[in-house]
Amino acid sequence: MALDETGRRMADGRLYACNSPELFAEQERRRDVLDAYNAQPFDLGKGRAL
Repeated sequence: MALDETGRRMADGRLYACNSPELFAEQERRRDVLDAYNAQPFDLGKGRAL
């Protein structure tokens, strides 16, 4: 499902604010950091990364 340039939704369901290659690269970098953080095991009792 694709939206217009003001807010495109890519095939993986993530939203992109614009078509700029620079912003796209920055979003990819931030996503890599967030994905790495989210992949860490969590102690559910304390709610923080182990």
